[in-house]
Amino acid sequence: LNATTNVILTKMSENRCSLEEAIKEAREKGICETDPTYDLNGTDTACKIVILANALMEKRVTYRDLQKVGGIEKITVEDLREARKKGCTIKLVGLVDEKRLLVEPMLVPLNDKICVDNTLNAVELKTDLAKEIVIVGHGAGPIETASKMLKDMIEIFKNKQSLNAEKQPPVSI
Repeated sequence: LNATTNVILTKMSENRCSLEEAIKEAREKGICETDPTYDLNGTDTACKIVILANALMEKRVTYRDLQKVGGIEKITVEDLREARKKGCTIKLVGLVDEKRLLVEPMLVPLNDKICVDNTLNAVELKTDLAKEIVIVGHGAGPIETASKMLKDMIEIFKNKQSLNAEKQPPVSI
């Protein structure tokens, strides 16, 4: 759920560079914020998980309900190399189910549907009727962010218009 960390981990893995070097490169490309603390420490992903849990699973949870919020600050090139030897990589994963609500770096098999690189994000939903649904899309960069903000503003405006229309008394003849 956090393309910034995905870009950083991809750069570290592919270029065998440090976290700091990967952050610098991502920042130069406009993908990483000036202060990426909330991305790196898992806070951004944690907030998104809480929103998804409430919106899609009808939970009533807050940030305080998270059992764990871990980030990628301590991931090294060596960690990524060891993961690769096991046929995996490391991704920052937000997980919510009936018992768990957490964010932490996890080993993800290289052939897993959520194992996406660079600016891609992936969300896997497990449903009763449709079974598994995987949604993949770009999630970092100035154009992507501006596009999403515009879409959100339009949606808010539409919802506000709809609410205002509902408040109007019905027209009678």
